[in-house]
Amino acid sequence: MGGGGEAPPVKGEDVMILIGSSILLLMFIMQAWVSPTALDAGDSHQVVKPLSKGDEISIELIEGDILIVVEGPSGELHASDEIYKVETDGDHTISIVAVTDAKFIVDLPSSYMANLLPYVLGLALLSFGIWKKSAAQKDEPLEAVLED
Repeated sequence: MGGGGEAPPVKGEDVMILIGSSILLLMFIMQAWVSPTALDAGDSHQVVKPLSKGDEISIELIEGDILIVVEGPSGELHASDEIYKVETDGDHTISIVAVTDAKFIVDLPSSYMANLLPYVLGLALLSFGIWKKSAAQKDEPLEAVLED
């Protein structure tokens, strides 16, 4: 150690518990934290996303006025309100133009498995670390002071 001290080695199960719980906490924060997009009047924001039939694009307007245009995979244009239901599979281009200074949040559907995978990984590491720690404690001898 830097100060010349001595520390016991860190056990592998403690590291797994720490990493697993960190993954769970950070994924929850990352998926729950949504910040709005701000545009000045006349600016535009564009998103291209592969979508499937039946998906919904929702745009929550916080302040200002915006114009929303969705271009489908075959080039058809749809002037949209705050919720647009996808009618065909393929890459869709969502264009948002600010009429006045505006703030909004775009909610696009995403792959369910891609969102779930880090949670499963974090939970697996955490569970395995806890299991290893409890198994190691069962095998550890009891330390007691015997008095005569």
